[in-house]
Amino acid sequence: MSVAVAAPISVAATQLNDRLVRAARNLRRAEHELSVLLAEMADSRLYLELGFASLCGYAEAVLDLSARKTRTLAQLGRSLGKLPALNEAFGAGKLAWTKARELLRVVTPETEEAWTRRALALTSRELESGPSGGLPGGFDLPSDPGRWLSDRARDRRRTARAPRLRMPHRTTFPEARSSSTSTALRASVGIVTPSRT
Repeated sequence: MSVAVAAPISVAATQLNDRLVRAARNLRRAEHELSVLLAEMADSRLYLELGFASLCGYAEAVLDLSARKTRTLAQLGRSLGKLPALNEAFGAGKLAWTKARELLRVVTPETEEAWTRRALALTSRELESGPSGGLPGGFDLPSDPGRWLSDRARDRRRTARAPRLRMPHRTTFPEARSSSTSTALRASVGIVTPSRT
């Protein structure tokens, strides 16, 4: 029986890996600071003094952040004061903002330590797809663990979505059926259409 021998890891690979790990941790720390500062900007409404009508407008123009990420980070920043374990892990750069976002959907002050420990042990994809068992400390999860986040997200979308308005098709208006009538209507409001010859 032959045993595969791993090639030795070079010093260059180890050093580059260390630099990448430090950079990723610094990025997470910066996202924590960004979330806290965005929450402060939202609460103080100082973006108005800077000439912007909304926090999202400010963040898009000045920080190059999407409206969705801006809202999520601001919500995180507002919630971190009530969730010290999540705040500590996110602020230390141990937890990515995407994991913090997912935790924010399910944690309570009573369960946040257990959820934070669980999030540190899982990848973002594993956390987003749902838990595979109960929480440490005896906290129970919903009966169908595979759907715990998707159900909450769907419920959020249902309550946040405005009702769809159906616009009538143009042929439901009698005046739109006649080409001479519609030409006369366009001419009465100053719309000139080229003739087809």
